[in-house]
Amino acid sequence: MLITEAVAQTAEATQKAAEAADILFQYKVLGVVCAILFVAVGILFWLLVRSWERTGKLTELATGEVSGQKTATLALTATLERMQVAQAAQAEAIREQAQETAKEISETRHTVANHQASVNAVVNLLVRHDRGAA
Repeated sequence: MLITEAVAQTAEATQKAAEAADILFQYKVLGVVCAILFVAVGILFWLLVRSWERTGKLTELATGEVSGQKTATLALTATLERMQVAQAAQAEAIREQAQETAKEISETRHTVANHQASVNAVVNLLVRHDRGAA
């Protein structure tokens, strides 16, 4: 009886050991899956951090570019305003010059007319003098 009991207990112990090995194997598989998931989450987190760094660098570059464009736009606006003021001053100067030129042309016409009248008077005097001498 002791032998049959020992064999029965051995069979039962072997079955329990096999169940324990199955459970341990299942936990090992679960542990491996957990380790793989942990590594995958770590890689994804690392990629996320890199993308944030890249996004931060791109944001800095874009901010710098926008700031540069804003400065350039302000400079161009100021230049355009100065050009408009200069053009207005030139237009006024051209108007004044045109008025002065028109006045000088009018005065020159009057002077030429006066000279022509003087020359005609001299010619008439010479003609009369020639007629009286002849």
